[in-house]
Amino acid sequence: KSNIAIDLLAPVFFASIGLEMNLSSLKNLSLILIVLLIAFISKIISGYLAGRMAGFNHSNSLTLGVNTRGIME
Repeated sequence: KSNIAIDLLAPVFFASIGLEMNLSSLKNLSLILIVLLIAFISKIISGYLAGRMAGFNHSNSLTLGVNTRGIME
């Protein structure tokens, strides 16, 4: 089953956002690294906690936080 909004418009949207980004505005490297670190850690922790609450074991719960398949699906 094909969905035109997901298959066609979402990649166009993300490409247009990327083309409009001004990289010269990213001057504070420490702030960028802190934000990325917080995002990474919160993704791992939330995936792990959701897996444990769903009854998965430790290793399977940990993989939920790092699995990025299906983001655009």
